[in-house]
Amino acid sequence: MLVSYSALLLLLLVLANTHTQLIPSSVTPFNFYVTTSGASGSLLSSNLNSQNTTIIYNIDSNIHTIFFQCSSAPMAIAEQTCAHSSNQLTILLGSEQECLNTISTAASEAFAKPEIKEESGLVLGCSRHLDDWLNLPLTEYLSRLQWLILEESKYMGVKTWKFPFDAWVYLEMLVENPPDVLIEVGNRFGGSALMFAHLFDQLNVPTRIIAVDIDHSELHPLPLAHPRITWIEGDALEVFPRAKALISPHDSVMLIEDDSHTYLHTLEIMNQYGSLVTEEQYMIIEDTVLHHGVVNDLFADPGAYKSVETYLSGEQGCNWETQRQHEKFIITWNPTGFLKRTNGCGNSAQTKAHKFKTSKIDVLRVAQSQNIYSLDNLTQVTMNMNGENVELNNSILANSPLQLFVKAKSLVRGENVPEHLVDIFAGLFLAKSLASNPANQNVEIGMHDYEVHTPLHIPHSNNLEDSGSTAASRVLKGQGVGVFGDVLTSAETNYVRDIITSRPEYRELESEGAGGTRYLHPLCEKTSTAAATAAAATATATATATATATNTDCKIWDPAFLDLVSNPLLLSTVSKILGPDFLVDNTALSITWPGHNTFGPHRDRPFDGNSDHASSPKIDAQFLPPKSFPMSVQVVWNFDHFTGANGGFFFVPGSEQVPLGGAYADHVVPDDAQFVAATKGSALVANGQVLHGAGPNFSPRPRIALLVQYSRRFVTKFHFYGDEILHGLSKGFSTERIEVLRQILDIHSSSECESSQAETQHVAWVGGGGDSQTAMLPKSNDLPMPMLVFGTGSNFATLSHSSTGDRILHAISIGYRHFDLAEMYGNLRGVGEGIRQAVASGICRREDLFLTAKVWPTNMAPAHVEAAIDNMLLLVGASYFVMVLLHWPVPMKHTGDVGDVGDGTFYVVNEEGDYGYDTSYGLIDAWLALEELVGGKNKVKNIGLCNADANMVFEIMTRRKNKNVRVSVNQIEKHFLLENKGVEEEIAKRWGVMTMAYGALGGGEIVGNEIVEEVARRKGCNVGGAGELLVEFVAGVGITSVVVSSRDENRMKSNFDVWEARRGAREGRCVMSEAEWEELRLLVGLAGGKTIRFTAPDAFAHIFK
Repeated sequence: MLVSYSALLLLLLVLANTHTQLIPSSVTPFNFYVTTSGASGSLLSSNLNSQNTTIIYNIDSNIHTIFFQCSSAPMAIAEQTCAHSSNQLTILLGSEQECLNTISTAASEAFAKPEIKEESGLVLGCSRHLDDWLNLPLTEYLSRLQWLILEESKYMGVKTWKFPFDAWVYLEMLVENPPDVLIEVGNRFGGSALMFAHLFDQLNVPTRIIAVDIDHSELHPLPLAHPRITWIEGDALEVFPRAKALISPHDSVMLIEDDSHTYLHTLEIMNQYGSLVTEEQYMIIEDTVLHHGVVNDLFADPGAYKSVETYLSGEQGCNWETQRQHEKFIITWNPTGFLKRTNGCGNSAQTKAHKFKTSKIDVLRVAQSQNIYSLDNLTQVTMNMNGENVELNNSILANSPLQLFVKAKSLVRGENVPEHLVDIFAGLFLAKSLASNPANQNVEIGMHDYEVHTPLHIPHSNNLEDSGSTAASRVLKGQGVGVFGDVLTSAETNYVRDIITSRPEYRELESEGAGGTRYLHPLCEKTSTAAATAAAATATATATATATATNTDCKIWDPAFLDLVSNPLLLSTVSKILGPDFLVDNTALSITWPGHNTFGPHRDRPFDGNSDHASSPKIDAQFLPPKSFPMSVQVVWNFDHFTGANGGFFFVPGSEQVPLGGAYADHVVPDDAQFVAATKGSALVANGQVLHGAGPNFSPRPRIALLVQYSRRFVTKFHFYGDEILHGLSKGFSTERIEVLRQILDIHSSSECESSQAETQHVAWVGGGGDSQTAMLPKSNDLPMPMLVFGTGSNFATLSHSSTGDRILHAISIGYRHFDLAEMYGNLRGVGEGIRQAVASGICRREDLFLTAKVWPTNMAPAHVEAAIDNMLLLVGASYFVMVLLHWPVPMKHTGDVGDVGDGTFYVVNEEGDYGYDTSYGLIDAWLALEELVGGKNKVKNIGLCNADANMVFEIMTRRKNKNVRVSVNQIEKHFLLENKGVEEEIAKRWGVMTMAYGALGGGEIVGNEIVEEVARRKGCNVGGAGELLVEFVAGVGITSVVVSSRDENRMKSNFDVWEARRGAREGRCVMSEAEWEELRLLVGLAGGKTIRFTAPDAFAHIFK
C-alpha cells in the first residue's frame, strides 16, 4: 500500500553491467527504459516491505537503476537523485535542472507500470487499486494517469491513446450530430478511428473518416481494413491539401486534433483544418491538460492549451464557442478544448452545409424580392382558408411584394386563421395575386448560392459506371434521396416544359385539388382507352414506348416524356437499388400551382395509392407486400428550380418504416422534413418508401416536374407479381375495368386466383392440436414430419466422423427421427455412418427418417444447386432428402468446388478481407433451381428457407413458377430473448409457412442461467428443468417445430423426454403467460423490447439490421 512521503526511501545503485540484459538494443544514451522487474531483491535493504518500482536507463553505456516507493512524488525523487552538482547523473545530463526534468518525468512514467511480486517477496511496480490512490493530490494523480492512458487505453485490443471519459463524450456527440466527414489528426495505432467507424456502422450513417498521422507504420490490421477510413501519412500541415481534396464543398465536417500538442504546430493545425469544420460541428483540441493538470517537466513548450487561447483571441475566434458542458465528468484531457463552430463572423461560405440542412418552408423569398415582379393589373383571387372559399381584394395599393405580403397578413388574420399559419396563407395569397398577371408566371424563382449544389447532389460524368458508384450509393443509402444535377440541357428543359404548358388540358389541371398530378397506371380513375393505358403501363426500363391519347385520357403525353424513362444515367442508379429486373410502374405530371398548399407527406407503393392508411379502397390490404418491401424508386425530372419557396420536394429522413397517422398530418410539411434544393434540368432520385411530398408554392410561376416510378418487375406484371394481389382488388372496379387490368397484366386465366385463399391450409396435423408431435407436409410420401428435430451443427464441430456416427446412432436409438443437416457442418459422412448403423441393427428403416439438408450460400447459384445436393446425398449415403432449405438468403460467390464448404472454405474473401457477395443472381434464382428438383428428379420432396424474413418469403411466394411448390418451412433463430414473432405470425397467417426454431436454448447460453433455472423450478418443469421451459416457449404457440442439439448423451435423452412430456396433460406445469415471460426478460437484464441474437455470422449480419 502507499505510505507517506516522510517514509521515502531512495536507493540509487550504479550497476556497471549487471542489468545489461534488461535494456533493449534500441536504448541509447539519454533514453530511459522503465521497467517493473529485473532487479535482484538482494540489492535492497531487507526491511523494504512497501511497493517499489524502478527506472533503468543507459547513459554513456552505463546502466543506472533507481528504486523508489510508489508514494513518492516524482520531483522529490528527482531532487534527491540530482541533489549535487557533482552527481554523476547531473554531470552526464548536462545540468541539475536537466537532471530534475529527466528523472521526474521518468519516475512519473514508472508509476504506470503494473505491479509484479518477485520470488524474494519484493513488490516492484505500483498498485492500480483505488484504495492506494485516494490520498494523492489531483495533479499527481493526473500525471500518473497520463502514462496509464498511453499504456492501457484500447478499443477491441487496439491502442487508442484516448482518455475513456472523453472517448465516451465523443460517442455521445457523434450520435447526436454525426458529420459527413470526421477528420482525426493523430491516430498512431488506429484504435480510436476504428471505434468511430464502428459507431457509424451501428448508426447506419454515411460518415467517412479521414485519419492523418505522421507515421502509420504501427497501424493495427483491424482499423487499416475498415472501408470508412482513409489513411493519410505525413505531417498534418504538409498533407492538408490531400485531406481537403477528400471533402466536398457541402459536407459537414468535424475535427479531432491529437497531434504533437506543441503550441505553434497545434495553432497552425487549428488555422488550416479549422477552416474545414462546418457550422454546428466541433473542433476538439486534445491534451490541453498538459500544464493544466498534467505535469511533464520534460515538456517545456506552452502546449495546446495556449494554442486554443491564442486562436480564440484571433480574427477567427468570433466563429467559435467553447463548450465546456462536454467536460461533464470533471476530469478531461481537453479542458477548454471542445470548440463549436458558429457563424459569429458572418462568413456565409462556412455555413452552406448547415443552412441547407436546416432549410424549411421559405415564405419570404418572393416577398423580399425587388424589381422582379410586376404589381400592375393584379386581379381579385379566391383562396380556401379555414375550410371556406374567400375572395381577397387585390385593389390593395402596394409598392413591393413585401408590402403586399404584410397587408395580406392583416386580411388573413381577419379570417380566423390560426396564428402559426398566418404567414403561410399570406404567402399563398401573394403567389396567387402575383400570378393573376400572366407576365409574372414567366419569372423563375431565385436560388441561394448554397442551394445550387447540396450535400445530396451526386457527382456524375460521362462514364456511367462512375456516375452510379460510391457517391451515389452513399447518398441514396444514407438518406433515401439524391440529386443528379444538369442531366437535361436548358434547351431540353424548355422544350419539354413548352409541351406541357401549350396543351389545353394543362390549364384544366389548375382547378384540381391534387395540384395537377395526373397518374398514368392501370388503376387510373379517368376514362382511358385500354390500348393506350396498356402501352404506357408496360413501358419497360430498357425501351421507350409511345402512347397516343385523346383529351379524355388520363394523361398529357408526348414522345419526349417517354424518352426520359430510358435515360441511361438514371437507369444505372435505379438498377443499383432495385436490381436489373425492373420496369416503369407509373408516371405523373407534377404541377404545384401558385398559391397551392402542401401535397403529402406520403409514400408510394405500386397499386397501393396512399397505402399508409389502415385500408385501401382499391386493394385488400392483406394481399399487399409488407410496407418495408423495397419496391419502387422515383425519378423526378425538374423543369423548374426546386426550393422551399415554390413547391419543392421535401422528405423526412429516416422515415422508411415510420407509419403515417397522428405524427404526420396531411397537407402539412413536418417539422423534421428537409427540402431538397435542385436546379432546373436536374433529376431527383428517391426511395418510394421515404415519406415525402411537395411544399407550398409562394411563387407566381407554376412549378412543373415529371415523376417516373420504377418498380421491381415482379411487383408489376402477372408472372412475377403474384395473383394474390389481383385477387384482392375490391368490387369498386367494374367487371369491364378488371378485364382491362387482366389484359394489361398479361393474365390469361383467372382460375389460379380462386385458390389463393385456401393455400394457407397446406400443413396438416397428425394427432391434432398445437401439441402434436408431427405434421404432414404436402410432398413427403406420407411420412409425417417430426416436430422435434435433432441438430447436427455447432455441437458436433470438433467431433471425428466416427464420433459423430456414434452420437447419431444413439440419437436414433433414443427415438429421434428428424435430423437437421447442412453441408457447412462438415460432418455429413459421419451422420451417414450413424444412419447406416441404425438401419443395419434394425433400430429403424431408412424411410422412417426425415432428413432436412441446407445448401450453403456459395453453392446457391442455379448452376451449383443440384451439384451441391448431389454431393450431400453422396456423403450421407441417401438417395433423397425429404426437405432442402437455403441456409442463408444471401447469394455468395462460388468457391470453385461444391465440396469446399464441407472442407471448411465457407466464403470467397479478397485481399482486403471483404466477403465475396454475388450480384449475378438473386434469392429467387436459387429458389427456382430448387423447384426443378422437386418431384421430377426425386432428389427433394419439399423445399424451404432458413433465416428469411417476411419480405423474402413474400418475394418467393409471389415469384415462384410452380404454384404447387411452396415454402414449406422457414428455419429461424427463436427463443424468449428473440421472439421473431412478427416473421412467424405474418408468414404463417398469409402463406401457411411452418416455423422451425433453432437456438431455443439460446445457443446454450441461457439454459444455464440461474434465474431461468429458478423460474423453471417454480413452474414445475421437472422433466428437463430450464431446457424444458425454454423449449415450451418456442413450441407452445403456432406452427413451430424445434431444433435441439447436444453431443452429451444424457442431454440428448433429456431433450427428447422434454418433448415427449408435452404429449400428456400438463395441467399448467411448465407453462408461462406472456406477462411472465416479459418479467423474466427484465430479470435477466433485457428491457424495452430489446432482443439478443446468438447466431449472426459477419457475412450475413447486415440482413438483421
